[in-house]
Amino acid sequence: MASRDRHNSQQTSAPLTHQTLTGRKRFYKHVSVESLGDSEFRLLLDGRVLRTPGRNPMHFSSKLLALAVAAEWDFQSDSRRGLEPVTMPLMTLASTAIDQVLVNREEVIQNCLKYLPTDSALYFTDEGDRILLAKQRKYLSPAIRYLNRHLLVNLEPTTAVASKIQHDADTVAKFRAVLERMDHFSLACTQGVVMECKSVVLAYAFLSGYLTLDQAKVASRLEEEFQVEIWGVVEGGHDMDRLNNSINLSAASTFFSLLHLSNEAKQRVFSVDENAAL
Repeated sequence: MASRDRHNSQQTSAPLTHQTLTGRKRFYKHVSVESLGDSEFRLLLDGRVLRTPGRNPMHFSSKLLALAVAAEWDFQSDSRRGLEPVTMPLMTLASTAIDQVLVNREEVIQNCLKYLPTDSALYFTDEGDRILLAKQRKYLSPAIRYLNRHLLVNLEPTTAVASKIQHDADTVAKFRAVLERMDHFSLACTQGVVMECKSVVLAYAFLSGYLTLDQAKVASRLEEEFQVEIWGVVEGGHDMDRLNNSINLSAASTFFSLLHLSNEAKQRVFSVDENAAL
């Protein structure tokens, strides 16, 4: 795998996509990253331009991110299994950002906001379930306080699990403002974490750097793991849920960190005021 300048690339009229790659024998030898100038990079397979499933150019604003996606392609070396797109989660996130977020940002923003009325981090059990409640207070309450403090909102947990939470218009507007300011890659990461955790609160706290990966995994799976402690693991169910949770959160965290290298940069993404750090 190598990085190369624009004038050294080989141009072809046949773009590569990964719509039907699963199980296909590796058809390329060299993976490279090409600089297009002005902090723009793209991937090449044997000099051929790589495109998304939507046939859009796979361009990156971060060389580190481009190299990381290139590494996923370079890693495809199992001659028996062939290509495995499932082992390329960064590529998946990049494709989502380019093919979906760039095409319809508003749909993605609404998809994130729809989790606010049913945010999993805001539903606590009642006092009768002391063990689970203690876990929720330990792992979820700090994230709620963090978000309230830095976004200047007043989210409160509820025990009314059968009802949706009615947030005031100002709270929703602040979340929307944060999402609207994001670039398409950051918004794709945020949507992925929101959907995995079923929580805007946890996505905010995790991607802005307040929660570590391990803390986010615990917080997002509190109730399910509590049930596992009581009833045991269902093979092919809970174990796969754990694996998918780990992969999805790890991929989003890695992707986001390669875009925003410092905690200060991450925090600015999640600030209503782009010039402020949390």
